[in-house]
Amino acid sequence: MIDFVRIAGRPMNHPITQAREQLIAEIRTAFDKVSRTNAVSWSEAVVIDGYGSDEDRAAARVLDRDTHWSQLIDDPNWHAFPGTGGFVFLDTGGLRYYLPPALIRHLRGTIEEWYPGHLLGEIERCAFGGSDGNQPVLSKPRMTCLAKFVHLLAHSTEEADCASVWRTALDNRWYKYLE
Repeated sequence: MIDFVRIAGRPMNHPITQAREQLIAEIRTAFDKVSRTNAVSWSEAVVIDGYGSDEDRAAARVLDRDTHWSQLIDDPNWHAFPGTGGFVFLDTGGLRYYLPPALIRHLRGTIEEWYPGHLLGEIERCAFGGSDGNQPVLSKPRMTCLAKFVHLLAHSTEEADCASVWRTALDNRWYKYLE
């Protein structure tokens, strides 16, 4: 279990830590009703990555026994950025289902993102339906949560290169979705 007394080396009463906890609660609320029904599952994404058949995909889908995305937050067997499969191979429904636990893990400091900006790319694909999309495809509460996430990362990421990626995204696309 995560020790919430200190998150990312900051005491619980630190403003950034408080903002993270508040945002985690908002993500849980905004995405609570998202289900994986008729969406590509995580195990299925691995099969898609390996050019598996429809039968292989159906068999893989059965392996994912979670019934709500919140079950993945603390699941040690779920890796948000695996070497195969993952976000790139999800459809819109799968992306909406698997993004919230990845966001919460990132806020808790337990994300294993291997490329700075990969998570940002998936956030933008989820929010705008593709890299070139400019109109949001999510509800206002979900867009606001994602904008707050980008804002928080832009102002709390300590690595200069990563912070620059988040700040650029905030300046170019996300400020208008903040409440």
